[in-house]
Amino acid sequence: MVIIYDNSVLSITAVREDEYFLAGKMIAVSVIHEVPAPHFLSKDLVNHIIGKPSVSATVEDVKDEEIGRALHQVENYFDSRKEFRGHLKIISLIESKTRLKR
Repeated sequence: MVIIYDNSVLSITAVREDEYFLAGKMIAVSVIHEVPAPHFLSKDLVNHIIGKPSVSATVEDVKDEEIGRALHQVENYFDSRKEFRGHLKIISLIESKTRLKR
């Protein structure tokens, strides 16, 4: 199970298996020993952790298939609405021009 909270993703399985704790220990060891930190965190996640509000993630960046499919459905919905609005504008322009010709 995956939970999305405050633009962060929480995996219940990872919590049960202490994967977040292990990742935290790896980062802490690298900080204490002044060596380069592990490079398994995305730039967006690091920016979020340090308080920089910049997110450049795309739907393709989502690794969870179920969430990715849902995001694609939302994306397609909004794309179809934009296309529909474009058609409505064209239809209203045609209607207004035909009224003027009468």
